[in-house]
Amino acid sequence: MKKILLLAAAALFASSSAFAIDYYIAGGNINGAENWGDNNADNKFAAQSDGTYKWSGTELGSGFKVRGSSWDEYDKGSNGETLEVGKAYVMGDGGNIMLPSGTKLTNPTVVFNASTNTITVTGTSVEIGLELYVMGASVNGVESWGASAANKMENIGGGVFEWKGETLGTSFKIADASWSEYNYGTTGAALALNTPYYPVYNGSNIAFDGFSVVNNPVVTFDTNTKELVVAGEAEGTYEWFIPGFNGTANDALDATTKMTQVGETNVYIREEMVVVTAGEFKISATGWALQFGKAEGEEIFIDPENLSTILSPVGMDGTVEYELTEGMWTAKWDIDEQTITFVSGADGVEKVVLGKDAKAVYYNLQGQKVANPDKGIYIKVADCKAVKVVK
Repeated sequence: MKKILLLAAAALFASSSAFAIDYYIAGGNINGAENWGDNNADNKFAAQSDGTYKWSGTELGSGFKVRGSSWDEYDKGSNGETLEVGKAYVMGDGGNIMLPSGTKLTNPTVVFNASTNTITVTGTSVEIGLELYVMGASVNGVESWGASAANKMENIGGGVFEWKGETLGTSFKIADASWSEYNYGTTGAALALNTPYYPVYNGSNIAFDGFSVVNNPVVTFDTNTKELVVAGEAEGTYEWFIPGFNGTANDALDATTKMTQVGETNVYIREEMVVVTAGEFKISATGWALQFGKAEGEEIFIDPENLSTILSPVGMDGTVEYELTEGMWTAKWDIDEQTITFVSGADGVEKVVLGKDAKAVYYNLQGQKVANPDKGIYIKVADCKAVKVVK
């Protein structure tokens, strides 16, 4: 009997070990570098005999979380309060955990209890003063929303900070490592090169004015006046995307959601868009620099009775709900008119975009073709252009 119990216990231990979760510390400064997703020995917790987990490193900065091998396995962070060094901290489901303002830890040790979701952090507290970063969708060609040496601004004196790089893509902010004291974004207007710009606290991402990339950028930010100036050589144009259909993640600005420009017009389309479920969408330019959807207080809903609507500039919220018949659809985005139109059928592109020499074709505001338009408002498509007309 004793042997059987021992074998059963061994089997249970093997089974539980097979399904054990590995835990990692993730953040903007893990041993002096940004690490939000790499699973390696440098940021992995080691299991202890008392059932806790321990991580030790060389440096830990403000703004970090505890996660599993993936964020779906485990994801715990701030409970809304600043962490006190040496005291147990009960993690919540909020954002990143903050150290006391203007500090970092050297030789940190983090003891993690998975049963109680608590951590105790020890180490030597070091005053670092104000450190600012250029956070963005493309900083030197890579997405960078955490603090690192590559996007850190230099304090050049008098409260002025400067960053020089190889490239800077549209959609960025000026922030500190914790995103708490400094988090400056768009005023709602686009940013022009060599022109003073005054970002607002907690604004959305700053967009460039008609171009997508700055080569050899020099970014200067005055903490006294909050004046931001970007110098360099402008390049590129925006690409447009329509994310959100059929469960596509809102941050999927990729080949599956990219729209195609019609000739040299300001009209973009997405062909053969398979619709199988109801959901929400919005229109976005490269790097979420410009976004269009439903403004607060507006009532917009896309369905077979309402296939065309004007969209408003929005931030990270503002998705538009839709419920379309299952099948193939074409979406058309007219930048000048800020209008999105949906046409059903695999040949929908032919219904909304015509060849340069084709005669004019009219559609009502529901996207339906009208052979002989009478009095009313219509969309006229001719010479690869779509314009709103009133008869």
